[in-house]
Amino acid sequence: MPCQVDWVDSRPEMFERYLIDKTNSSETGQAGNSAYQNPTPNQSQLYQLPRHIRPHIDDDPVDFVRPFIEQGGQRFILVMTHDHSVDFELVRAALDTISDICLADSKRSDISLPYIGCIASSTKSQTF
Repeated sequence: MPCQVDWVDSRPEMFERYLIDKTNSSETGQAGNSAYQNPTPNQSQLYQLPRHIRPHIDDDPVDFVRPFIEQGGQRFILVMTHDHSVDFELVRAALDTISDICLADSKRSDISLPYIGCIASSTKSQTF
């Protein structure tokens, strides 16, 4: 199944092992490495990842959600983070964006709503 994966993470060290040129990275995976501090549209060329995976380093991954959904087309959002509160904020941002789009375009029937999935847990089932 062909797809484009946008891997969004606030922790640059999660991408360190995939860097093609590690000569400028420190033990923390951040200092001195422009790939961490100045991500570019061609950032995926800096990493040894399959072509369909694009890494995005973002201090607030929630900021990625709205523009991603607003692009339109068929979208699948899978939330898998290390933090329940981040999971909640990502899911909430996605649902809020969908709601905003539907309210703004209530007369349109061709709106393609994204699939939103989240790794489940007993804590999440009580708070989400």
